Amino acid sequence: HSAGVIPPQSKSAVMIAGASGSGKSTLTTQLARSGWDYLSDDILVLTAVGEELHLHAFRRFFALTDETLAAVHLGAVKTPAVDSKHRVIPQDHFRRAPVETAVPRAIVFPTIIERGDSQIRALTPGETMSRLLRLCPWASYDKGTSVEHLRVLGRLANSSSGFDLLAGPDIMNDSHLTARMFFNITDKAISAY
Repeated sequence: HSAGVIPPQSKSAVMIAGASGSGKSTLTTQLARSGWDYLSDDILVLTAVGEELHLHAFRRFFALTDETLAAVHLGAVKTPAVDSKHRVIPQDHFRRAPVETAVPRAIVFPTIIERGDSQIRALTPGETMSRLLRLCPWASYDKGTSVEHLRVLGRLANSSSGFDLLAGPDIMNDSHLTARMFFNITDKAISAY
């Protein structure tokens, strides 16, 4: 359950992972409006290709609430809301088409806070794995597939820099500030590898 974005002039992706309502779609849309490439705003498939992990979009449309549409200034959207979200074709609003695949280098776990400025904290690989397991509890349910699922999640936690993000109104309503904060995350993640 993750969005995927790629900074300009980069091939390394930042995953934005979290439950519904954590800000994935808002942050992804903010970054896409700022010129970042994107895979998806909500669901990614992770595959192992040799020694690398690759991200692929499972869903191409964005599902945006009225609040997200207002925050990212997309204007009126013609699709009716389904379960309080509008289906938005991102190519209709952003200069770039979606990216087919990317290598993850950072994982951001956002939590929306009502007040105060946004804060970010680097995570250890163990903390990153713990958060991934909370988002993918099914990874350990099926005995036939759990070993491989856990192995791939472990590779992801060890090959990507993890970050907790307390996302305040400052970045949730300002695409330029969101892009600056995510550039800092990307710089830290890429310099770690």
